Amino acid sequence: MTLAPSPIVEAGLFAGAAATRIDAAWIASLKQALDTLRTLDTDRVCLGADQISALIKDRFGPAAPHQVDEWHCAHGDVHWSNTTYPDFMLLDWERWGLAPRGYDAAHLLVSSCTRQELVQKIAAAFAADLNTQSGRVALLVVLARRFRDVDERVFDPAYKPHLEAMARRVLAAP
Repeated sequence: MTLAPSPIVEAGLFAGAAATRIDAAWIASLKQALDTLRTLDTDRVCLGADQISALIKDRFGPAAPHQVDEWHCAHGDVHWSNTTYPDFMLLDWERWGLAPRGYDAAHLLVSSCTRQELVQKIAAAFAADLNTQSGRVALLVVLARRFRDVDERVFDPAYKPHLEAMARRVLAAP
């Protein structure tokens, strides 16, 4: 952390008051970093198709979208304690590899579930990725993981209604 240009945005995975300070320039830096990362060619896998399918089906049932049609290189763990502000940097690269298109944006979006203005900013900035088949699958797999974490008391159960609302929107999308 002594080499990072700024402190982490939040001490935890989920957005708090500090995350609401992010601005258009910060989002543009994130977008540029993820766009550059997605062009890398790798055999390393962040999250495999079988694991994605199982997580989604277990949580949302067999009718939920679970097939990825676009794979890109991803950071694999983009959330508020793995980013810095005001100068943007991505931290904690242990999970990087191939993942569904929109996976990193989905992580940040789900980590913002309690802050609707932040959800709207991120959803708008990454709409081209999140509004695809793979983007919806990415959202569902991240939601499935967060539901599991809440169920196992890794995270506060107070997050559950926010996750449920987000899941309903994703599952209702055409």
